[in-house]
Amino acid sequence: MSVVKTLKDWGGYASSQYVARFAAIIRGFIVARLLGPEAYGGWTALLQIYDQGGFAHLGILNGMEREVPFLLGKGEEEKAKQFRNAGYTAIIGTTTLIFLILCLISFLGRGSYDTLTRVALPLIGAALVLQIQTFLYNQVFMADQNFTPISQSWTIQSLLNFALSIALVYRMGIYGLIVALIVSNLTAVLFLRSRATFRFRVRWDGALVWQLFKRGVPVFAYLWLGFLLRQVDKLVIIAMLPRIELGYYGIAGTVAGMLVYITSSASFVLFPQLLRKFGKTGEIGALARTLKEPTFAFSIFVPVLLALVYLWIHIPVVHFLPKFAPGIDAMRILVLGTLFLSISSLPSYFLITVNRTKVLLIGGGLIVALEAALNVALVNAGLGIRGVALGAAICQFLYGTILLTYTFRLIPDEGESTLRSVLRTYAPSLYVAAVVAALFVFIPVTAGTLREDLVRGMIHGLLFVIATAPLWIHLQRKTGVLSLAWSIVTGRRKH
Repeated sequence: MSVVKTLKDWGGYASSQYVARFAAIIRGFIVARLLGPEAYGGWTALLQIYDQGGFAHLGILNGMEREVPFLLGKGEEEKAKQFRNAGYTAIIGTTTLIFLILCLISFLGRGSYDTLTRVALPLIGAALVLQIQTFLYNQVFMADQNFTPISQSWTIQSLLNFALSIALVYRMGIYGLIVALIVSNLTAVLFLRSRATFRFRVRWDGALVWQLFKRGVPVFAYLWLGFLLRQVDKLVIIAMLPRIELGYYGIAGTVAGMLVYITSSASFVLFPQLLRKFGKTGEIGALARTLKEPTFAFSIFVPVLLALVYLWIHIPVVHFLPKFAPGIDAMRILVLGTLFLSISSLPSYFLITVNRTKVLLIGGGLIVALEAALNVALVNAGLGIRGVALGAAICQFLYGTILLTYTFRLIPDEGESTLRSVLRTYAPSLYVAAVVAALFVFIPVTAGTLREDLVRGMIHGLLFVIATAPLWIHLQRKTGVLSLAWSIVTGRRKH
């Protein structure tokens, strides 16, 4: 696949992701303002069930994501079809089971759970069933390297969810948010199904399901550990702090969740390319360019964007969500942790492609355990949600660094040590951090009116852009990606 096609796919998918994530942030701010910190904390807790339910496929979907593109790359289309149908049948079964378990929990808890919890659990289960359906159709388009329907469905789903959430939360509270989630998921499923040329069929084949499970479980375990790495902090808050603290932290998590999609959207597009190239050649070295050039670009693009968020995030919170101001410090700390997860996103997919998942699983398991212990210790030390965010950021730095180090050991840069390669990747981040620190020292952030904060923010932003211009110049000279992206946007380059 050409660089132009890759950029177009990523641009389409990333833009849809950012429409979705931006809508989620705006929706989150409006919903938080209407619900208040405590009720918003309750909604955040319910979303934990929904998000964790996304792993109901038990790795079979990940097996399809690895096996189907590999088979298509070898020209075995009929075998790929058999794997798709077998995986679909198994996943529908496991997801339905989760839905029934939530219904049973709701029924058995009718004497102890509040009304909201009893009603919400089955509805969250229904939303989960629909979510898994979108995952299955996304896999079909992804394997065919057709990302346009995925992008379109993301945009439709996010905008519909945004509109319904705002319309319904005012009258129905959390119930309205759940209804909006179900309707938007159903719409996405129907849209994807209407665009798909492949039709899933219920075809049980235990041998194929087992093969998909074995193929996918290392990826599943890695993704689940990565999910825990981003969720352990919230689970500690649920267990140890008042619900209102989860409300403060929920806004921080919403912002950090959007930022992590900076690179994961590109990695999503590049992953099938890695699989197909490795399937054809079987050589790790053949993946070097697909891996290293985007990672180099991320090492510059990500810290610059995150720094702007770090500089400006207090403005909307202080002036539009003043009740959530206690969460600003946690937001800024989580932004720092997101940096390391984002830069190491594509290296993690590379390690999956070349079957080096052991370091992902062992390293991820140890880091998750460390994060849980560190978060508990920091909460007990009286640091509250700031301590939780700090523990999360430290562990995200350690995990991202482990992935980068192992990746550079497998594909070293000529004449350069692994340590030097890692430091070179982090160098732009250190430069950006120095610029932000200098801005805060010479133009400190103080309490002021909205107008004063906006003017200060514009000055911060202008000086920051000027100070980081050398990074963009360096990126253009090394890769030419900026001029190429511009030529695509303006229509001068089509192939």
